[in-house]
Amino acid sequence: MHKHRSTKAFKESEKHEKFLKDYVQGLEEMMFMTHHKVRQPVANILGMVMLMDEYANSPEELKKIAGYMKQSALHLDAFTRELTAFVSSLEQKEKRK
Repeated sequence: MHKHRSTKAFKESEKHEKFLKDYVQGLEEMMFMTHHKVRQPVANILGMVMLMDEYANSPEELKKIAGYMKQSALHLDAFTRELTAFVSSLEQKEKRK
């Protein structure tokens, strides 16, 4: 019976170790996604604000820049939805274990 307990404990330890590895991998993936998918639209928006401050002299120029800002904001929105789905999938994996 003692051998059964140690085998069971070993299997539980392996299961927990795999969960931790998967969890860390998920966090690393999330950090990568955040770094690459958030920075670009934010940098675009900041750049367009600077353009507006310095160069927008007509309503047409403002409208064009606003369109680019909208596009960047939509990219951020799409990414936040993707990130939410990703985190949810990590949570679902944990619940199934």
